[in-house]
Amino acid sequence: MSNKKLTRAEIYKIRYHIYRQAGYSAVEARKLRSRKLDIEDLRLINGQVPYQSETFKKIVKTIYSSDKKLTRAEIYKIRYHIYRQAGYSPAEARKLRSRKLDIEDLKLINGQVPYESETFKRLVNNITDFSKKIDDFRQFFIENVDGDNNDTTYTPWGAITHDDRYKDRTARLVKELQDRHNLTVNQGYYMLYMMTTHGMSYRTAVSELLSSEEFETYRKSKTLKPNRKRKL
Repeated sequence: MSNKKLTRAEIYKIRYHIYRQAGYSAVEARKLRSRKLDIEDLRLINGQVPYQSETFKKIVKTIYSSDKKLTRAEIYKIRYHIYRQAGYSPAEARKLRSRKLDIEDLKLINGQVPYESETFKRLVNNITDFSKKIDDFRQFFIENVDGDNNDTTYTPWGAITHDDRYKDRTARLVKELQDRHNLTVNQGYYMLYMMTTHGMSYRTAVSELLSSEEFETYRKSKTLKPNRKRKL
């Protein structure tokens, strides 16, 4: 390697491309290129960035493996594409990208969504699998407490939430809804109530119900586990 001292422009160029290869956006890389980063013995080769250099790759890997905090835009982009892969429309996915969804260790790779990542695929499957879980619960409700199948003195919803045979299963599903969407107990029961008794799909509930003003009123309401007896 030449001992010629690098110019500021050359250092900035190398740093810029290191950050770009590590997954930062063009805007972020331009900001970061002026900050301290030891590029060791790296030099431009005929004016070109040495992408194949082992030193270059090592520095990129070090940055990519670090705990770089994702920007809100990056998180929203990843969430958006998770919901799109799970079957949601562009409009639905745009609504949902700001809702709670733990994307774990996912990062953009050179600005691109990591569709082939096992974590990405698992998060997509979790959403589609949960939709089936809601459908199964709705069918369980119909077969056990709806209409003539209700052998209690409760309303059908009262039976599924209070009868000893069913209430634990209902509570577990509500807890899952709470954890997935950062809901209160009341909101969890209301969301499940709408999907179970009104035939609302999980997909519709997530894209429409969670963003409604009415839904927020249930955050502090007293209860959504009605203990009403059926009229005899």
